[in-house]
Amino acid sequence: MNGRLPISINGTDALNSIGENIIIADKDYKIVWFNSRAKELFVSLAPLYNLKNVDEVIGMSMDFFHEHPSHQRQIMAGLQDGHRARIHIKNSFVADIVISPIRSTDNQNQDVEGYMVMLMDVTTQAEEEKNMRKKIRELSAPILNIWDKTIAITLVGELDMDRGERLFRQFWKRAVQRE
Repeated sequence: MNGRLPISINGTDALNSIGENIIIADKDYKIVWFNSRAKELFVSLAPLYNLKNVDEVIGMSMDFFHEHPSHQRQIMAGLQDGHRARIHIKNSFVADIVISPIRSTDNQNQDVEGYMVMLMDVTTQAEEEKNMRKKIRELSAPILNIWDKTIAITLVGELDMDRGERLFRQFWKRAVQRE
């Protein structure tokens, strides 16, 4: 049994209090509302999309913000429960996205009336993960300078083509730096 929000709690206030970027689109993928946190996000994203004002976003198709709108539409058209993914926005913002269909409760078919999109900022986390992967690659094949023109390479595990190429690039980079 579904409960109802108490009269004293406004749905808009509830969505604003979530602490994440919430965007609501209608069934035709037009943005009809966003919470205050998403508005703050759009203030910084609007210039990246050549928009002069955040309020221009309301009424726009979600297609405008996608490099491959047909791919996004295909995902949205097949949504049953929801969709999760990690997205990169104009190389300046990384977000985990959750898209949930909003279904009508007025009829038995529960037709999709719109979509709720939640963007969780993971830009800092994604950058830290990228730096960690880079550090792991660097440490996986350290090059030790023993004497002039003599190096030692410590290897644990398999020496495959990828690892060999990384070793060669590291070696070459060091050799060029010394000259």
